[in-house]
Amino acid sequence: MKTKILITIFTLCFFLLNIISCKSNKLSLQDNQVNSMLKNFYTAYITERSKMPQNSEKIDSIVKRFGSTKLQKQRKNPEIDYDLLLDGQFCEMEWLNSMVISRDKVNDHLYTVSFDYLIDNEKKQKKIQLLILKDNSSYKIDSVIP
Repeated sequence: MKTKILITIFTLCFFLLNIISCKSNKLSLQDNQVNSMLKNFYTAYITERSKMPQNSEKIDSIVKRFGSTKLQKQRKNPEIDYDLLLDGQFCEMEWLNSMVISRDKVNDHLYTVSFDYLIDNEKKQKKIQLLILKDNSSYKIDSVIP
């Protein structure tokens, strides 16, 4: 009788560990793909936004390639007078050197991109929260969470 109980408990533990491991592997693969997409997006976006004069057609094409229709509409909202994707009105190439991308611990589709910057010789951090969706086989930025 005790042997049956022990075998049952062992079997349940084994299945639970497998389920947890599968979810962890799935999230790890998702993290790698989303991190790569966000790094590519922000590298292209900040590079283009940092140029003077800015080419708005190139900037729009970058957003279109990496973002959903919802993001494109959100970005064009006339009530917003700053760049949602940068949480400000300007950007600098140096931000790419301190870029950190992290997934939310509760919501698997919410990512935070942060950059360090200096203002009045004081180090600050800019954080942008992005909702990510899977579009066919790739990931896209669906919206910015204000």
